[in-house]
Amino acid sequence: MEERRWGKILIFCVVVLVFKAGLWRSRELYDQYVFGPRHSALFVFGDSLADAGNNNYLNTSIVARANFPPYGKSFFGTATGRFSDGRTVFDFLATRLEVPFPAPWFQPRVDWDISYGANFASAGSGLLNSTSQQYPNVVPFDRQVNEFTRIFYMLETESDYPAEKLLSSSIIAINIGANDIAGYFMANTSLRRNISPGEFIDSLLNDYKNHLLSLHEAGARKFVIMGISPLGCSPGMRFAGLSRWRGGCDQTVNEQFQQFNAGLKNLVLYLNKTLRVSTLIYVNTYDILMNIIHNGRFLGFSESASACCGEGPFNAAVGCGQTNLGHKRIEGSVCTDPRQYVFWDGFHPTERAQLMIADQIWGGDSSVFPFNLRTLTRVTAPPYVPSYTA
Repeated sequence: MEERRWGKILIFCVVVLVFKAGLWRSRELYDQYVFGPRHSALFVFGDSLADAGNNNYLNTSIVARANFPPYGKSFFGTATGRFSDGRTVFDFLATRLEVPFPAPWFQPRVDWDISYGANFASAGSGLLNSTSQQYPNVVPFDRQVNEFTRIFYMLETESDYPAEKLLSSSIIAINIGANDIAGYFMANTSLRRNISPGEFIDSLLNDYKNHLLSLHEAGARKFVIMGISPLGCSPGMRFAGLSRWRGGCDQTVNEQFQQFNAGLKNLVLYLNKTLRVSTLIYVNTYDILMNIIHNGRFLGFSESASACCGEGPFNAAVGCGQTNLGHKRIEGSVCTDPRQYVFWDGFHPTERAQLMIADQIWGGDSSVFPFNLRTLTRVTAPPYVPSYTA
């Protein structure tokens, strides 16, 4: 009699477990039916290397825009505002994540789904507001971060996808800092008399840390933090330093970029230890692009010092598609095959070079720390729970 009673209890427990498992599986299937397969949204922040056209809508200087020919010619067939002949690193990352290219956040609102992400980047921007003030209406990094803080509530009101689940699986990709060093600090003689490069870089990294903490508080959990590229070897910097460096790389700028990158990698290590529920990866963009520059011919490039689009020494004296020599209309020439060039214009890589960088971010080994983006997508983060109300 006792054995029969325990047998009934055991059967009851098994039935309950099977029922609960069925409910869980049914819920999972229901979510996939209603919301589609689980995906990671991509939110992009930064400067001209990341801008997908935001500055088109911000009434800023033509120097901080790329919404004119021949930009975009290799892929889009028209200028989109990207500083490339086609796609950028972040477009290729979106393809790897199987989401649409993140739309420019500052464009007039049209029918685009923010549950797949957005692009907040603005050419000419920096970690410091004073860096961005060199060009009117450029969006500094702190405003880009502030715009992201609205995402949770917009997802709740404008999207059918669960906001908590989406933010915890979203990828936050950031490329920022070069303009602060090369465009602001190096050009500001009075500032350089009062503060050393090391002190300036430390202050930048402290600002960077605070912005990352703000993104974390707003729900960001997975970060791709890109180091500064070796822009001292870009055509624009080679041209600017002709008298000093004789056409070589600007070593002073590159050394400061490397100092910033070393601190940035340490910051990623620190935040991975302290935030716990968030995961950050650091991308050694400097070495990735430097390898492409130094080994260009082995990788299939015929030119790694001059730009594909421009005029003058290194095709950088006149900007790509620009007319800036008095009243005389001069447009930079365009090479026949951008795929043979590492750099598209004076400071930005071609689509092909950007694809190589994206491939390293997605599946690289030594160039990303502590692991690559493909691995990051598999990391499970706790759902975001907002600590404040709108």
